[in-house]
Amino acid sequence: MSNEPDDSLIVQVRTMQIIVFAMATGCVMFAIIALVIVDPQPPNGPPMISWIAAAMGLVGLIAGTIVPRLLAVSQPATGAGYQTLLIVGLALYEGAAFFNLVAFLVEGQMFSLAVAVVLIAAIVMALPTVGRVQDWIDARQRRAEEAEAFSRR
Repeated sequence: MSNEPDDSLIVQVRTMQIIVFAMATGCVMFAIIALVIVDPQPPNGPPMISWIAAAMGLVGLIAGTIVPRLLAVSQPATGAGYQTLLIVGLALYEGAAFFNLVAFLVEGQMFSLAVAVVLIAAIVMALPTVGRVQDWIDARQRRAEEAEAFSRR
C-alpha cells in the first residue's frame, strides 16, 4: 500500500475520466436532440413505454450500484480492475438513460426526461479521481491481507 499514486495510475484515471465524460456527453447530446425533436401531443392512452422505461431506470440505477460491487471480488486490486467495474456500472446507467430518452421521444412524457437526467447525474457522480481509485485499491489490498492473515490461524 502506497501513499503516492504512480504515474500509470494517474494515466488510468485520466482514461476513466474520459470514458465517464464521453458516456455522459452522449446522453446529454441525445437529450438535447430529443428536446428539439419531440412534439408534445396529448397522449392517446396510458404512456406504457414511459412507465416501463421509468421502471427500467430504477432497475438500472440499482443494478449500476450493486452489480459492480458483486463483481469486485473477481477483479484485481488495480486501476484496471476499478476501470472494469466503473464501465459496467456506467453502462447500466447509460442504457437506462437512453431507454428513457427514447420513451420521451415516443410519448413526450416529461417524467421520462427527468428519469434520464437522474441517470445522467449518476454517470457524472461516478467520475473517478486518483484519490478515490487509490483508496479503492488500498482497501482491496488491506482486505486481501486480512483474509490471508485470518486463514493462517
